[in-house]
Parts: sequence; C-alpha cells; structure tokens
Amino acid sequence: MQDVEGEAERFKLVVKDGEKVVESFDASAKKSARNYVVAQVKQRSKTIVLEEAAAARSSSGPRRRP
Repeated sequence: MQDVEGEAERFKLVVKDGEKVVESFDASAKKSARNYVVAQVKQRSKTIVLEEAAAARSSSGPRRRP
C-alpha cells in the first residue's frame, strides 16, 4: 500500500509553555487529509488557536499599483 500523503506534508506540531510540552499533534499540511493541522487544533487544542490564511493569489507576480 502506497502512502497517499508525501513526507513533506506531514509534521509534528508541538506546543510548549516554557520548556514543558503541553500539547502535540501529528498533523498534515494537506487540507484534504484526515489529520489536517487546522482541523485538529480547532477540535482538540485547549492552548492555541489556528485559522486558515486567505488563499494565495495567482503566480502572475506582484500586483502593480496604477
């Protein structure tokens, strides 16, 4: 069985209070993943809040002012 998510999309999010680890999440940066980081934190975290950033603009370069 081949892994659907790439290694670069998975990571461990560790929340610390000073040196003490208070929460950790095995997460994915891929929105469609079961363990998508924003969804996990919204559902389970008692310490931090995450929100999604607005979608990036097209890659046509910086927008120029008139």
